[in-house]
Amino acid sequence: MPTKTFEGKDQPDLDKQIWDWKSINPKFKELKRYPVERLPLNMTNVTPGTKIISQNLVSIRIDYEESN
Repeated sequence: MPTKTFEGKDQPDLDKQIWDWKSINPKFKELKRYPVERLPLNMTNVTPGTKIISQNLVSIRIDYEESN
């Protein structure tokens, strides 16, 4: 059974990614959706004046199968 993992900034971001994925792949049938998990923070040194890039903070896994 294949599993797809999505990473995003927050729950609405994950929901949008899942919706887009399902829209592109209408034959995929969702079997199990795991709980949303927090990703570990990746702390880096920031040079003054540089732009801070936001990180993905949460992830979710979905088991699926291709239906005919």
